[in-house]
Amino acid sequence: MNVVVKAKGPQIDRTTGFIGEDNSGKGNIFAIEPKQLYTESPTSDKYAKQGLGGIPGALLALGIVAGVAFATQNLGSFEEKNNEFANFQGKPLTYYIETFSK
Repeated sequence: MNVVVKAKGPQIDRTTGFIGEDNSGKGNIFAIEPKQLYTESPTSDKYAKQGLGGIPGALLALGIVAGVAFATQNLGSFEEKNNEFANFQGKPLTYYIETFSK
């Protein structure tokens, strides 16, 4: 009677690279290469060749214009709204530095 025992390799989680026990008897994480690398897609190729004309292009342009208008309206008045210290009539900072350093 022959008994054949097959050596079982380490159990590696293929998504994270975690191995329960390596040759030192401790858990470890090893690098896992991606199974597939996408450098092209039909959608990106389509827009790269034809551009964003028509409705998608108009929506993008309208969104950019709306974003610029919103920023201009809100950020333009930022200083006016947050100008509480512009006409400060209190003591200068050097006064407090000299007072607390004594």
